[in-house]
Amino acid sequence: MKKASVLLAIFLSGFMFVGCGKNSASTYLVEPREGIVTQYDFSDIANDVNSAIVTVYSATNQEESLGSGVCVSQYGHILTNSHVVLNGADNTVYFSDGTSTQSNLVYRDSVRDIAILKINVNSPYLSIGDIDEVCVGDEIIACGTPLTMTFQNTFTKGIISALDRCLEVTGDGGVSYMQGLIQHDASINPGNSGGALINRKGELIGINTLKVSSYEGLGFAIPASNVKGIIQNLIQSDNYELPYIGIMGFDSKIAKQNGVAINGVGYYVACVDSDSPASRVGIEVGDVITQINGQKICKESDLIDILAKYKAGQVLNIQYTRNNTQKNVILNVVNR
Repeated sequence: MKKASVLLAIFLSGFMFVGCGKNSASTYLVEPREGIVTQYDFSDIANDVNSAIVTVYSATNQEESLGSGVCVSQYGHILTNSHVVLNGADNTVYFSDGTSTQSNLVYRDSVRDIAILKINVNSPYLSIGDIDEVCVGDEIIACGTPLTMTFQNTFTKGIISALDRCLEVTGDGGVSYMQGLIQHDASINPGNSGGALINRKGELIGINTLKVSSYEGLGFAIPASNVKGIIQNLIQSDNYELPYIGIMGFDSKIAKQNGVAINGVGYYVACVDSDSPASRVGIEVGDVITQINGQKICKESDLIDILAKYKAGQVLNIQYTRNNTQKNVILNVVNR
C-alpha cells in the first residue's frame, strides 16, 4: 500500500510585511466557557479568542517564512511550530488588530516541532485545555494565517477525527515520528502551522502542524497540554531548557509498526547518545522504560511531562525492562 506523503504546513513567502506598531491591548486571559456550548456559539468563541491568535513572520537574509501562533501566557509566550521559525531569523509577531512587535526565541524542540517565542508587549492569551477531556467527534475550530497576510486569522470548523495518531515524517534529520497527534478535519493550509485548535469552551487544545498532501480533511495538531509544563518553567526563567538524558524512541504503537514487540506498555529506546546520562548508567537500544520516579511511562508525552518537572542536577529513578527482566538505574539529568 502506497504511503500518503505528509506535508509540513508552512508557506515560504516572497512578500515583505509592513505596518509595524505597538500593541496597546491590555493583558487579559480569554476565559474558558463553562458547561455545554451549542454549535451556535462558535461565532462568539471566535470573537473571544481572535485577539490571542497571531501571525509569525520569520526572516533571514536568505529566506523567509509565514506561519501562525497563539499567545499562551500573560508574560507574552507565543506557542508555534519549530519549522515556522528559521534558524538565526528575526521573528515578527503580527496581531489581529494590525499591530506588530519583535520576538525572541526562548525554546525550541525540532523533534516534536515546537517553538516558543517571547514578546515584550501585553497580549490576550488562551487557557490550555486538557487532552484527556478531548473526545473523537468533538467540534473544534482552527485559526491561523494560510498562504499570505491577506488571509490573516482565518477560522475553519471541523470535528476531532481521531486521537493519539502517530506519523512517520521525513526531515533534514532523516525519518522520525510524531506521536500523540490530534487528527481533525478542519481545513488547514500552508501558513496554518503553529495556529490554534480550539474546543467549544474556547480553550487551546492543539497546535496545527501537519496535513496530508493531496487529500482533504486530514489535518494533525500537537496537543497543547504536552507543553504546559515547559511554558510554566519558562515563566520562571527564559533560560529554561528541558533536561537531557540522551535517548530517543517511541511508544508501543510505533514499535509494533516497526516490527518490535513490547510486552505491555512503555517507551522503547531506539537510540542512545554516546557519553549521555543514559549511556553512562547502561541504558541500551531495545530497553523499554516503564516508570520514572514511580510514574508510569506509556508514550513520549509522558516522558516529556516528567522531564519538565526536573532541572539539571536532579535525580531520576528509571525502571525499565530488558529481555523480560526488570532493571532500575539512578540517573542524573543535565542540560544539553
